[in-house]
Order: sequence, then structure tokens, then C-alpha cells
Amino acid sequence: MFFSTIFSAAALLVAEASAHGAVTSYVIGGTTYPGYTGFSPSSSPPSIQRQWPDYNPTMTVTSKSVMCNGGTSAKLVATVAAGSKITAKWAQWTHQQGPVMVWMYPCAGDFTACDGSGKKWFKIDQEGMTASPSERYRVGNSKGV
Repeated sequence: MFFSTIFSAAALLVAEASAHGAVTSYVIGGTTYPGYTGFSPSSSPPSIQRQWPDYNPTMTVTSKSVMCNGGTSAKLVATVAAGSKITAKWAQWTHQQGPVMVWMYPCAGDFTACDGSGKKWFKIDQEGMTASPSERYRVGNSKGV
């Protein structure tokens, strides 16, 4: 059975509250969607990703900023067929890499009003520090998670 769900690409969280990085593109069902680039996400083209104000880390895990650094709703959507592969790619990582987790949030209806609140977040992948030394920089080398 085929069905689709609309997603606004979501917060990118890492295990340490002080760590941070950025997804610069997504590959969903074989289609590439841009994320944000540079140190000023507001100057990037429209994206399926929530826009955050800057690359500064979220220092408190209980802060609302943990949801995309307090970002605004995405301008675009991606249709995801059931069973499709979703890959988040990083090309910007400003520090020694630690554990990485990628979370998403479903936005039904008016996704521009989607604020990421509530218990709808779901994890699509994670990479721990148990990776081999050559794989520890996988995210920073623009390999997908």
C-alpha cells in the first residue's frame, strides 16, 4: 500500500547539549532537497528544513531552542512515500564530533504554522562514538546519516 506523509525536516539534536552542526541537504526517496548553508541560514534559499537563527549551540536540553535552535517553520515540504529512505547530510561541523541523532516532526495541514511542539518527534538515525576512528568524521565529511 502506498501513502505519503508531508514532513517539515526537523531538529537535529546531538547527545551533548553544547554540541551543534547543520544539515546542508536531504535526500528523500532519491530526490535531493537543500538545507541551509553558510553561517547565516536566513540568506539560504527556501528549504524543507526549519530555519534557525544561527549556528550557536543550545546549552540547555530543556530549552525550547532544542527544536532547531528556536527556528521558524519550513517554507517548503517534501512528500515521503512509506518505506522511502531519508538521508540527512552535513557539510558544516565546527568542532570535534560526538554522538549525532537526527529527528523529524510530522506537520499535517498548514505546515507554515507547525511549531514542533508536543510529542510527535521521531528519530530516523543516530551515530554513536563507537564508530571506528575513520568513521568518526563521517558527518563532517558530508556523508549522510
